[in-house]
Amino acid sequence: MEHEDRAGSTTSGHWFARRKLTVAALVLVVVAGLGALLIRGKVPNQHSTSTRSAASASKSRRPVPSPSPTDAPRLNTAGALLDDKGIGIDESDKFTTDDNWEVDWAYDCSVIRTKGKFGFGVVDSKTRWGYPDVPGVKEFGDKGSGVQHYHKSGSHFLLVDSKCLWHVVVKG
Repeated sequence: MEHEDRAGSTTSGHWFARRKLTVAALVLVVVAGLGALLIRGKVPNQHSTSTRSAASASKSRRPVPSPSPTDAPRLNTAGALLDDKGIGIDESDKFTTDDNWEVDWAYDCSVIRTKGKFGFGVVDSKTRWGYPDVPGVKEFGDKGSGVQHYHKSGSHFLLVDSKCLWHVVVKG
């Protein structure tokens, strides 16, 4: 039983019916195959993969200790105008200097097991603005220490920025 379509070609009605059955059979086989693979665990789903990863990661990780400022690196505090220790971002107490002073500084990120950063800036305690002509310190790494010399008299405070343990001592 053939008939002619609008373009003038002839098609068989049985051809179209057979193709529908073939496509439906292929879809059924693919769905059944995927279902069997999922049941046997050959294709992991997201939940089982992340659960296994989290479980294996938690076995290999050691707990990160909770450091306190008393664990901060030790500096010589003889003659200190300011002795401040901490973890994280902090603003020191105010201190007053003549035109020749220094900041001894040290930081330690090894306790928190991360590559860290440490930095501080000197801020005018009256205007609460940093001095453009007074350099701060910016360091990256596991730990470090140093001395920064200054020649600016006045009333100041330090603004410290670090995720690590740190210790700063101002000497005049």
